Amino acid sequence: MGRKYEMSWDNPKKRWAKMHHGVRFRVSCLELKCHPSREGSYILANKWWLSKLEQIKTKPIAEEYGPGLCEIDRRISWSKDNDSTLLPSLANARERLLASTPDDIPLLGEEEIEKGVAAAKLLGVSISKRTPPLALETFFGDKGLWSERVSSSSSSSVTEQTIGFCLTSFLDSIRKTQKPGSYKDISSYFNCVNQSNIWSISNNVNTITAKTVDDHYRWLLNKQYTPAAHKKRLHFFRRFVGWLYDLELLDNSPRNLRSKSQNKKPIHREITTYTNEVVKDTINNLPYHMQVWALLALNCGMTNADLGMCSWNMIDDDWILTRRRVKTGESPTTPTVRYKLWDRTIDHLKQIEGNHKGLLFLNARGGTMYSSHYREDGSPAKKDLFYLYWKRCNPKPPINLSSFRSIAATTLRTSVVYRSLDDFFLAHVPYTVTSRFYAKESDVVFFEALEYIQKTIFEG
Repeated sequence: MGRKYEMSWDNPKKRWAKMHHGVRFRVSCLELKCHPSREGSYILANKWWLSKLEQIKTKPIAEEYGPGLCEIDRRISWSKDNDSTLLPSLANARERLLASTPDDIPLLGEEEIEKGVAAAKLLGVSISKRTPPLALETFFGDKGLWSERVSSSSSSSVTEQTIGFCLTSFLDSIRKTQKPGSYKDISSYFNCVNQSNIWSISNNVNTITAKTVDDHYRWLLNKQYTPAAHKKRLHFFRRFVGWLYDLELLDNSPRNLRSKSQNKKPIHREITTYTNEVVKDTINNLPYHMQVWALLALNCGMTNADLGMCSWNMIDDDWILTRRRVKTGESPTTPTVRYKLWDRTIDHLKQIEGNHKGLLFLNARGGTMYSSHYREDGSPAKKDLFYLYWKRCNPKPPINLSSFRSIAATTLRTSVVYRSLDDFFLAHVPYTVTSRFYAKESDVVFFEALEYIQKTIFEG
């Protein structure tokens, strides 16, 4: 069954709209407090419109006074938030307008107009009965006053225009698409920004200007982040400001928001390498149940997350492990890689106690060794017992667990024949056109490359 949309989706402005009897109703994803996409907001938009429809009287509205009714509704909306004493007179004007006929439409602010006309007569100014109603309303009514009132008050409340409120809405909107670890990085970064002098969360979002962008850049420089960390945090800031502009919460996007001069030039970083003797000694000195972690990292290029999510059903009867990288596994371009396990890796796996079903590695209580998820309150949570046990190991290993996949990839680089397989070994998303669309890696050649890693490290 297809989806039913009660309203029309306005993608550039990330909002829904509905024309009803000459009056256009709009609601933004920010007001609905949902993800700014059609699929992520249409259910709430449908509920919002059905609720709004119940508030609208069922009596057909004459097309001639549709704009007048819209104007009264705007004034009523403003009065609810700013001056409730005006509500009775506005409600009365709305009822008179609905009860009128197309030939006898009352003017908005009719009492003010009558007072203005009477004052003009006292000054000797004669007003013809044929004067157009629009002219009477413009010169003698309170249209100018209401225009100033409504224009000075945005469609959102003052609270909804503050940086703090919008930042909370932004974080809520990205929680559905970000993994817990990434969301934690983003939220922690903005907590640091809020504690700085870049902005005040109580200020209006339109106080974000080119100066704010410059202040943020100088603040980042003082933090002395690495080029990669600097670039990532700069992206977080740009993403939030761009989100404000896309939803029309920010009137003008700062011109220097995407300035290349704010990027930090990357500095060459040497990759730490280890001799084969150090690698072998490190593995041999580990407790037996931890040696298989290092072997899988060498044999299959696994990270801690990959180890934690690895299960027995990924290994077939020929001891070939098939996996996708956990970090980018949801991306359709992430390759599915088959790894032929070494004999020494197989021997260690056979020693794992249990029925060899479910996850490969469990803690003493039968729980997971690694998890990354959101708690019920929406906050991110991460558990990495591989890292914790490795850190507490005595004596402390000279090589971090996360470094073993780097050691294996570096070993591949020493071979003229297999050096091009390093990205495939690490299960990275292919970046060349040939790798993405035309050529598929051969299992035979890749299995030979894995054997080359084993011989070079353990027999070289």
